[in-house]
Amino acid sequence: MASIFKRGTQKLTRSQLRHEPYYVEYVDEAGKTRRRKGFTDKEATEKLAAELELQVAQRKSKLFDPIAEKLSDHRLRPIEEHLAEFQKSLSSGTNTPKHISKTMMRVRRIIDAASLANVAAITGPSVERAINALRDADGFGFRTHNHYLQAFDSFCRWLVRDHRLVANPISGLRRLNADLDIRHKRRSLTPQEVHSLIQSAANSDKKIGGYTGELRARAYLVSYATGLRRREMGSLTPRSFRFSSEGTTITIEAACSKHRREDTIPLREEVSQSLRPWIESLGPEEKLFPSFEIKQSWKMVRKDLERIGIPYENEEGIADFHAAGRASHITEMLRSGADLVQVMKQARHSDVKMTLRYFKGNLGDQRQAVRKLPLPWAVLRTEGQEIVSTVCGVEGRSPATNGKPCQSNRPAEPVVSPEGNMDSDNPSHSTSPRVTKRQKRRGGDSNPRSGFPDTAFPVLHNRPLCHLSSISFRPMSCVSRARPDRIRANLPS
Repeated sequence: MASIFKRGTQKLTRSQLRHEPYYVEYVDEAGKTRRRKGFTDKEATEKLAAELELQVAQRKSKLFDPIAEKLSDHRLRPIEEHLAEFQKSLSSGTNTPKHISKTMMRVRRIIDAASLANVAAITGPSVERAINALRDADGFGFRTHNHYLQAFDSFCRWLVRDHRLVANPISGLRRLNADLDIRHKRRSLTPQEVHSLIQSAANSDKKIGGYTGELRARAYLVSYATGLRRREMGSLTPRSFRFSSEGTTITIEAACSKHRREDTIPLREEVSQSLRPWIESLGPEEKLFPSFEIKQSWKMVRKDLERIGIPYENEEGIADFHAAGRASHITEMLRSGADLVQVMKQARHSDVKMTLRYFKGNLGDQRQAVRKLPLPWAVLRTEGQEIVSTVCGVEGRSPATNGKPCQSNRPAEPVVSPEGNMDSDNPSHSTSPRVTKRQKRRGGDSNPRSGFPDTAFPVLHNRPLCHLSSISFRPMSCVSRARPDRIRANLPS
């Protein structure tokens, strides 16, 4: 039997006791004494005690689902308690502090905009309205909209995984097409422009962001030759490089890699030989590019480009450090004919679609691809004029033969003219068409498929389809109007 009481009755006055809540003490199904806070109203607390006793009885008789009870408790808990535990789960993994702070900031902003008190109030429409309101207020684009939705989706999936919700309430929300609202469009640089950028930095005597011109030139060269990101560039030390007779490789630690795995990528030998004396002059743990992940690298590239007259931004996009290095690295490898799968591995992407997003091709690249298309062998005749298309040229004219018709190893085939004669341009064949035994048999078929050999075009015979049968039928135009008794009269007796 549950008991109801108030605590501290000896130290409080009667007026103070009126505002103190009642407590319920009961024994659970495991025989353990438990205490739960009730209400200031005694009658409401008695109802709570009766409900708790009923739940204990249902658990003893196995009529109460403990999972459903746990879900019910989680749904009514304040959402701030869930957020604190969600942040702890993010910190216990391999997530970076930057990722944790951005995710929590976005989730909290959505909760505040939607006025969510507990997880039971989370619905797809309310979250969508909250993100749209934030986008209208801050003016961010579709990509940032998707980042907010992704952060809140990770929170909801954690609630389901931790058995705090039965299902994800925002699983039906779709992300926006970020290609329709590009706010930060990048363009790749050509090898000539990258060479001019490196020379511009090497000839500069000014420091930008604490980096000398020579150090900036080396950073541009390493970024273009390897496609490394800024954080990965800032983690490089002499121990990251391995020089051997088979070739030079660079190892990226898992803590600094974007996909949190250790990577080893090759380095071109010419670049390795130019950087090796400088790398060997540094200490084993000395950073090649100190604090590069927090530097304003875009400002370095912009000033070095403007010094040589190359625009930092044009109609194709901007050429920041990521575009001048990583995007140019991937684009030029694909332009050189490298295999797409190998380029994906070099870029350390998990999907080919991401690699193709980096490719900054243009109409000239498409023309080059079309020129490499092998043309099939074909013979076409129009109005007595022969047009030959082979792999050596178009319309039978090849640049390699000085405008002469291309020679094909395939023998010419006879072409039947509409009059039924062979082409007069080929004197090696007879002027009359050759009739085979199969064509002769078709001439006497009950259901001829063509008019061979009388004509070169399909013509239906006017004979009845069953003229070889002993039963004679009238044409359909006559039978449709004849009486049934007359139709029967034509049958043989």
